[in-house]
Amino acid sequence: MNKLMLVSLVSLAATGAQAQYVGNNPGKAPWGAGSAGMPKTVKMIVVSGDPALAGPYKIRLRYPPGYRIGPHRHPNEAKFEIITGGLTYGMGTDKHSEVTSLTKGGMGVVPANTYYYASTAVGATVEFTGTGPYKIEYAKPK
Repeated sequence: MNKLMLVSLVSLAATGAQAQYVGNNPGKAPWGAGSAGMPKTVKMIVVSGDPALAGPYKIRLRYPPGYRIGPHRHPNEAKFEIITGGLTYGMGTDKHSEVTSLTKGGMGVVPANTYYYASTAVGATVEFTGTGPYKIEYAKPK
C-alpha cells in the first residue's frame, strides 16, 4: 500500500448522490463528521464502499486525545488497524475487564454483536473494514 497516497471514495449517500472517486495526499483528506451516535469531536472519512448500506466498506475514524467511548456493539464483525497514535480497548460491558493497548500498526477484530469500549490518551486514527450497514448500539444509551 502506498502510504504517501490516500485514495478515498467519499460517501454522498445522505444526499442521494452517487459516490465519487477522490485522491488525496496525507493531510489533505476531506474529513467529515463521524457517523450517527458518535460525538462531534470524532472525524471520519470513507475510504471505500458505503458504511450505511449492505456490503463491504472501509472507513477511517480520527479520535482526539482524551477520547473515550463507552461499551457499545456493531451488528457485523469489524477489523481495525491503528494508523496513527494509540488506542486502548476492552471487551464486554464492564469497563474494568482486561484491556489491550495498541500502537501504530496494531490490529484487532471485534466479533459481531460483541460489546467493547475504547479510549485514547494521545489521539488515534483507526481504519475499520467490515460489512455494512455500520451501526452503533450502546449498552447504556445516554
